[in-house]
This record gives sequence, structure tokens and C-alpha cells, in this order.
Amino acid sequence: MKLRKVKEIMIRDLTAVSQHATLREVAKILAIRRLAGLPVVDENQKLIGFISEADIIYSIVPSHAQKETVFLRNFAELTRKLSQAGERKVKDYMTANVESISEDDDTYTLADLMLGRNYKSLPVVREGRLVGVVSRAEVCRALMEEKEEGD
Repeated sequence: MKLRKVKEIMIRDLTAVSQHATLREVAKILAIRRLAGLPVVDENQKLIGFISEADIIYSIVPSHAQKETVFLRNFAELTRKLSQAGERKVKDYMTANVESISEDDDTYTLADLMLGRNYKSLPVVREGRLVGVVSRAEVCRALMEEKEEGD
């Protein structure tokens, strides 16, 4: 069975955001593109972080006690917090020093990393620069195809 390389299955879509983008801008991209998160890059396309839906939600509702108050008792407060959060910057909520994978790694290494850390997607880099992303769906498809080819 021939193991595929990450570069063979990754999505070469370089949709990413700057650390200076607003959470409102990120939320809009996530909704339009139906993504769970986006790589954050500097002006040279170097990967510097990752911003997810969870990061945006946390910016609005940072604790369980507050979540209960906001969601169950005070919809007006939630609306106000949503409005304020929209102008906050990615740099304040992104995960910095994000884990990534090389385009030359194989699918088993990728699967092990994604499952071991429960990642839904991972940025793919070449010499620290973003060259694509890979999601669990691509990993699943590649592993199934590799298995079928090996049978």
C-alpha cells in the first residue's frame, strides 16, 4: 500500500486572514466558506496562528456562568456583546504558534496528529509558509482509497 503525501490530498485554497482582521470579518468568511476556522498569516504568508469558530464564540461568552446568564436571561446583553466582539482583532483571540503539517508528510502521520489532538483541519506549510489546508474529510477519503488500493 502506497501512502500518499499531504500535498496530494490538501486543499490548495489559501483563504487566510491577517492578525489585524476583525472577528466580524472572520465570522463572515467562515459562514460563506462553511469553514470551522482559518489560518492567520503575516504579510509574507508565514503561518502565525489559527482562528476558529470556538475562538469567536469564546470572545462573546467566555465562561459557563456568563453563558447561562447571557443566553437564558438577557438576549439584549447577548446582542450588545455580539456587536462589540465584531470589532475585536484576530490577534487577541487566535491560537498562536499553531500546529501545522508539512506537505511532504504522509497521510498516516497526518491522521495520527489530527486524531491525537482532535483537530478538524490543519494548515499545510512549506518552509513556514501556508500552502494549503487539510481537513478530516480529505484524510478519511485518502485513507479509504489507500486501503482499497492495498486490497
